[in-house]
Order: sequence, then C-alpha cells, then structure tokens
Amino acid sequence: MDLASISLLEVWRRLGGSEPRGRRAPAFWRKSRDLNVSLDPDHGRWYDFAGNVGGGIVALVETALNCDHAAALLWLKREQFIEPRRPLSAEERRQYARRREAEEREIENAELFAIAAVAIAEQLLQDDPLVHPARPHLTALVCELRHDRREVYREFKLDRPKLAEALVFAGRMECVRREEFAAHELGGLLRNGA
Repeated sequence: MDLASISLLEVWRRLGGSEPRGRRAPAFWRKSRDLNVSLDPDHGRWYDFAGNVGGGIVALVETALNCDHAAALLWLKREQFIEPRRPLSAEERRQYARRREAEEREIENAELFAIAAVAIAEQLLQDDPLVHPARPHLTALVCELRHDRREVYREFKLDRPKLAEALVFAGRMECVRREEFAAHELGGLLRNGA
C-alpha cells in the first residue's frame, strides 16, 4: 500500500484523534479542545492553525508522536498502513549499482563538459566582446550551463557525441590546469611567508 491510498481519518483515529466535527478537530497531541486542526480526507492533508504546521500522513504521525520521518514510517509499518519493503535480490542490487555508477559518471561528465564549454565561451567573449557574431549564443550557453548542466550535456551527447566527449576531456584538462595553477600559487605564498 502506498501513502496516497492511506485514509487520513483512519490514521488520525489510530493516533488517538477524536471524531472530527465536519472537517475540524482538536489537536489531541497538545490536549487542545479547540477545533483548530483542519482535516482534508479527500486529499490526505491536514493543517493545525494554532501550531502553524500541517502536511500529509507522515507529517501527521511525526507531529502527533513527536518523532522524525523514519520513526513515523516505522509506526505506519507497525500499524500496517504500509507494507515493509522486501530486501532487494542480488541481481536488483547489481542493477541498482550499475544505474547509480552511470548516473554518477554522467554527473561528473556534465560538470567537466560545463567547465570546458564555459571556459571556451568566456575566452571567446573576452577576445572580442563587442563584435563577436556568436556572442548571444555563447552568452545563452553559459547561462544554460550554469543552471542545468546535465540537460545541456545530454542534448550535446545525443546530437554531437564526439564533441561532447572532446569537451569532457577538455574539462578534465582544465581541472588539471587549475589544480596546477592553485598549487603553484600556494607554493609562491608559502615561499614568501604569507
């Protein structure tokens, strides 16, 4: 059973909440008698106007039992609102590990791709900032790379795989260059006693 199919009112009652009057009920966890909790069983949401807190099923359990997210999920499992997850098989663990490695590799490649592309674009813009014909495209690319590296990398990888691969390599080289420059600068500072 998933969280969306759990009855808010059933969880409310199991936690110790009284029968709501209409869609309002007291915050039993504070021993309140005022009807300051709004319940929306159709959407599985609640809100405590006095406590300025609300949310879904898990947030209700967290608030009522004064516990964290993990403990709230454990309570929902113990009360049989959700089923315990079965352990993954060896094959499922291998598939998950492969997907995770591929995702980590893509994140790293996207970062390296962005480093190289931004460095190249900024260099071109510095060389002739006013009359460079590709200025609007380069500026847009730099902005896009700063906001969504992975998506730009994926598009490049699909459209121009060799160029994407070359930019990843160039990004790796740019990182090495930056590390060497930083080490050189640090060495100079240490020699000068700064």
